[in-house]
Amino acid sequence: MMDAVLKRFIDNPANTDDPKTRKQYGVFAGGAGICVNLLLFAAKLAIGLLSGALSIVADAVNNLSDAGSAIVMLLGFRIAAQPADPEHPFGHGRVEYLAGLFVAAVIIVVGVELFRDSIDKISNPQALSVDTVTLGVLVLSIAVKLALSRFYQSIADRISSPAIAATAADSRNDCLTTFVVLLAMIIYDVYGFNIDGAAGLFVAVFIIYSGAVAAWETIQPLLGEAPDPALVEDIKTEVMQTGGVLGVHDIIVHNYGPGRIFVSLHAEMPAGMNMLKAHTIIDDLEQRLEEKYRLA
Repeated sequence: MMDAVLKRFIDNPANTDDPKTRKQYGVFAGGAGICVNLLLFAAKLAIGLLSGALSIVADAVNNLSDAGSAIVMLLGFRIAAQPADPEHPFGHGRVEYLAGLFVAAVIIVVGVELFRDSIDKISNPQALSVDTVTLGVLVLSIAVKLALSRFYQSIADRISSPAIAATAADSRNDCLTTFVVLLAMIIYDVYGFNIDGAAGLFVAVFIIYSGAVAAWETIQPLLGEAPDPALVEDIKTEVMQTGGVLGVHDIIVHNYGPGRIFVSLHAEMPAGMNMLKAHTIIDDLEQRLEEKYRLA
C-alpha cells in the first residue's frame, strides 16, 4: 500500500539517490507531518483548555512544534535539492543536516519551557475536568502519532535521511509522552490524585532528552565524522580491481549531504608506464567511481 501511495506523489520512488527524488520524498513527508500535527494540536489544545490540564496543553504545544519542524524539514529538502553553483560547488545537501539540527533545537526549547511550567504546576495544582471526549482524543492521538512515526521511519529508511529519522524518533517519543498524560488523567479521574504537574515534568525531561539525542546525531556529519569503514574498504577494492593500479592510499571521504560525497585518493602506478596511458586509466577509474558512488 505504501508503494502505491508513493507513486502518486513521487515520480521515480526507486531512484532514491537522485536529488529530485529525495526532494519529493522530503516534501511528501513534511506535508504529511504538517497536516497531522496541526490537527492534533487543535484537538489537544481545545480539550486541554476545557479540562484545565497543563500536561495536555503542553502536549498540544509539542504537536505545534512538530508541525513547525515539519515545515523546516520540507524547506530543507527543497533547498538541499538545488544544484551546485559557484558559491556552493558541491551542492546544498548539508542543508538537510541543518534542518534536522533545527528540529532538534526546537524540541529542546519546547522541553525547557514545559519543564518550567510543570514545576509551577506542581507547586500550584489545579482541579482537572476529565471526560470521555478528553480520554478518547488522547487515545486517538497515540494511534495517529504511532502511524506517523512508522510512516516517517519508512521514508527515512528508503532515502537514508537523518533528518526524517530524527522526526520519526520524535513521533515515537510523542506516543510515550501522550500515554503518560493519558495515565495522569485516568489516575485523577479514578483515584482523585492530581499528578498533572509531575506528568508534565516527565514529558518535559523526555522531550529534552530526545532533542539532545537528535541534535547529537545530526551534528556529527557537520563536524566531519569519520566515514563508514565499509565504504572506504569498498572504494579501495574498486580501485585495486583497476588494471595498472599497484596500490592506493590516503583515501579521504567528505560528506556534503545524504547521497553526496566527495572522495580523494592516491593511486600508485608503475614508474615506467606511459603518462598518457596512466592518465587514461585514472580518468576511467574516476568515471567508474562517480557512477558507482554518485560522487559530488
